[in-house]
Amino acid sequence: MSRIKKRVLNRVLNRAADKTPASQEAADQVNRLNRLSGQVSGIARMIAEGRATTDVLTQFKAVKSALEAVEQNVVQQALREGIERALQAPQRDEAARRLESLFHIHASVSANDVASGAQVPTHLDL
Repeated sequence: MSRIKKRVLNRVLNRAADKTPASQEAADQVNRLNRLSGQVSGIARMIAEGRATTDVLTQFKAVKSALEAVEQNVVQQALREGIERALQAPQRDEAARRLESLFHIHASVSANDVASGAQVPTHLDL
């Protein structure tokens, strides 16, 4: 198992007892993305105003980091839900296969893929 997979799985298992409702988690992620949208607009203004490249690059780095955090949270939520279903499912092998496919999708989809317009799955059926 890759280092990233182990790290994500450890976070998921450590937070398995988290009682935050999925709808609240989704709302939190949408709020974070809305803030990111504002940051991206700010970067566009900075470029249009001719601000210093170092300032613009600092903002790019902040946006990338925040976007990666949202991605991690979305994956963790999907894994938590998948693990819960797997523990309750009569067909545990199928649930395990779906969780493994989530790991593969997450590993293969990078921010560069999304930025380049690559085909990204829009629904994960766990």
